[in-house]
Amino acid sequence: MVHSNIIQNIICCRSKDNMLYRKTRNINASKNNIYKICIIITVIFQRILKISMIFISVFLVLNFNNPTSKIILYGEDSLDDTINCSDVQTYEENENTKRIWINKNIKVLRISSADIANNESSMRQDNTYSLFCKFFSNCSSPLDFYERVNTFIGDAQIIPDIFFCFSINKLAHRVYEGDTRLWCTQQCMLVAAGVKAIFSHWDNDIQRYVLYNSSGDFRIEFWESCCDMIYPYFPLHLQIVVDMWNGNNTPLGYEKLEIDCWNNYIGEWIPENHRNCGIVSIMHTDTISH
Repeated sequence: MVHSNIIQNIICCRSKDNMLYRKTRNINASKNNIYKICIIITVIFQRILKISMIFISVFLVLNFNNPTSKIILYGEDSLDDTINCSDVQTYEENENTKRIWINKNIKVLRISSADIANNESSMRQDNTYSLFCKFFSNCSSPLDFYERVNTFIGDAQIIPDIFFCFSINKLAHRVYEGDTRLWCTQQCMLVAAGVKAIFSHWDNDIQRYVLYNSSGDFRIEFWESCCDMIYPYFPLHLQIVVDMWNGNNTPLGYEKLEIDCWNNYIGEWIPENHRNCGIVSIMHTDTISH
């Protein structure tokens, strides 16, 4: 009887061990399955994100006209051909040279804010030029442009009134409607395009926007800054840094002037105060002969 009880106890213990082993193995298998599912979901999400970025890039390439390669021309009856911001600047034609707006991209594989703000064909569409002139009327200093945007433009926290805005034409018309909320990137494009409109006019001879002769040169830099970048191209925050304003190398007395309407700041540009900051593109004026 004693031996029989011992044998039964041994068999019972082994059965319990086997059951515990099977339960542990099932739990581990479930964990492994969950881990595999998470990996699969992550990979699928990354693939979808990559494909989305490719489609967005293709969309931009197909729908974005580079101002240096193609300019849409309009007839003499177009409002953009007849209206200049002459209430702010007057000019006299120079027969030998013209000063035009050009832009340079520092980072590749992206269409920059400078590209969009300096798009000549968009500026010529649907009275965009005159709308910018009206919105920024009587603005001449960096502080004027900053206060105009801060007064009439709200800061979009998540979704702006124009979700994908790759055209200053759409931007100008939405702003002109009033009660507009924009991202920091869109506010930077608004300021840069407004500066171009106020200090420039359309030249029929070279089919470009040129500076008024009474205006000085400009150099506007677009800087991005944030802790982490959204994969793969888009920064979390963008601000304007003015290196030259209307011929002045020290705008508002600073070596470089930061204009950040979204964060309600205008003052000295100190890159050390911004995390992971880097220059994205430059929009400036240059002299050409014709």
